[in-house]
Amino acid sequence: MVTINKDGHVIISLDDLSYDLNVSKDYSDFLLKVTSPSSDVNLNEDCFTIEEGLDDDKSAKARRYAEFLIDFVQRREKQQDEAGKLSTAKEREEKIRAFIDRLNKTEIQD
Repeated sequence: MVTINKDGHVIISLDDLSYDLNVSKDYSDFLLKVTSPSSDVNLNEDCFTIEEGLDDDKSAKARRYAEFLIDFVQRREKQQDEAGKLSTAKEREEKIRAFIDRLNKTEIQD
């Protein structure tokens, strides 16, 4: 589910966990989750429904995130099929972790 909290932060709820995308650790954890090459991570359009009852501005913001994430998981599925032919899941996960480490280092320097 996608929602916007009272501070305007985008909150994504997946598998009984919530990720505040304005919090670096949550953002990194969310990226690891949605980019995981593991077939155990099942993402689909239903994962990114928009919370009902949001005001118009928050609903519009949540909708933009939901649309992006839905498009992403559709592309992820296609790429997983192709990537499975090219490298192992462990190799892909190591690349993802290295990417997130680079993001974290950039954030610390800023």
